[in-house]
Amino acid sequence: MEPETRDRATPRGRMDDSGAVDVVAPSAGTNENGGAETVGALAELYLGNILYALELAALTLDGDGKPDHAAFYRGIARKLAEARRRAVDADA
Repeated sequence: MEPETRDRATPRGRMDDSGAVDVVAPSAGTNENGGAETVGALAELYLGNILYALELAALTLDGDGKPDHAAFYRGIARKLAEARRRAVDADA
């Protein structure tokens, strides 16, 4: 007998028990307002997810005995977080 799979709602889609997410997005190439999606707009939208993934990568690299590689990915995350902070401060 196979285990029952339950979907859970996430902020951007649905996640099943395996952790797979079916992202709910508007039609390809446009945002909710009908404008073109850009790398910057998508990165801003998913910044929290990106920062989380970078930290997971860094933790894995630390565990593999590669602290220099981990520091590289943490540096990327730090630059992204600082850029976001500057953007928020500028809008305030």
